[in-house]
Parts: sequence; C-alpha cells; structure tokens
Amino acid sequence: MKQLVLLTKPSLPVPDDADAILIDALSLATLSPSLRADPRLIPMVEADDHPSALVGLDAAMTIKPSTIILRGTTGTPDIQQLSARLAVREAEHDWPDGGIGIIAVFGDTAASVRSLSVPWPALRRLKGLIFSAERLNTLLIGELAPTPEQWPDPLRLARSLTILRGTEINVPTYDVLLDTDKITAREHAERDGFSGFVLPL
Repeated sequence: MKQLVLLTKPSLPVPDDADAILIDALSLATLSPSLRADPRLIPMVEADDHPSALVGLDAAMTIKPSTIILRGTTGTPDIQQLSARLAVREAEHDWPDGGIGIIAVFGDTAASVRSLSVPWPALRRLKGLIFSAERLNTLLIGELAPTPEQWPDPLRLARSLTILRGTEINVPTYDVLLDTDKITAREHAERDGFSGFVLPL
C-alpha cells in the first residue's frame, strides 16, 4: 500500500519510506529548500467556498506541483472548478495542459458523501480519492469516534462508497488513519480495499 504522510507542522521529520508528503499549501514558504524541492511533495488547497482557496492555489503553484490535494470537496463541481483554475495557471506558466492532477478529499462534508452515490462526469485530472471522516464525524456525534466500528452508519457507508467510486472510475483510494492504533488501522484499510493510506504526523 502507498503511504501518504500528512505533515501537520512544517518542521516535522519525514519518514524515508513515504510515497508522498502532504502539506497545506500556505505552509510551503516555511519549508526548508530541500523539502520544497522534494518531488514527493503534494500541496493541499481548499475548495472554492473557503476564504483561502485562491491564495492557497497561488502558493501551490510556486513549486510547480504534479498533483494537488483538494480539501472540503462537496462534489464534482469543486473538482471541475479547480481543474479550470489549474488550466489557467498552466497556460500562464507555459506548463503542459492537464499536467497537474487532483486528488479529492471526500467524507468531510455531508454534501460530499451524498455526491458519492450519484453519476459523475468525466474528470480527466482526477488521480485519486481520499476518505477523511474527521470533520463530519465530529459534526455528527460531537467528538471523533476512534475506530470505524464506532462511527455513525452514514460515515461507514461513505467509506465504502469512496472505495466503490474509486474502483468504478479506476483511481486509487486512500484512507486517513485516525485510530491511535495505526498498525491495525492500516491493516483494516488494506483489507477493505483501499490503495493506500494517509498518515497524519
């Protein structure tokens, strides 16, 4: 399984075996030159309705990313909106059209869960799906349930729908490991059909 490491603080050390390094685009300027140049680095930006969406996207462009993580996704229109904005920035920088891929985060909004069960248009930039239950989990029950077995039924359904949607459109899916027992959580992600996992540090 692929390991995507999520840096919650720019100063944290990166495991050598990480396949990708995820970090908020607004934190890129604080990274060391060697980490900014690391080809594994993937900046994370917010969906269009977030105040930092445009600023974050401009910050992400400073490292000429091959992929961008889209957080706060409510459905495919958010992916299409980001795709259109990437096309403009690729043209401005004279980069190849369509060269920047998108990995979209689903599960952290009720709208994103609903969108997993309806037909999707073709999304040529979409390179993967991340299932993250933290925001919606807390919203539904007031706290973060530690294991999927303790999650509300809507979240367990959303997790399964993310795997099925990724399988249907042939893109990898990643599970954010929220359990304190990361080894067991990784085993469950692999058992359930995820292509990899996101390890928050």
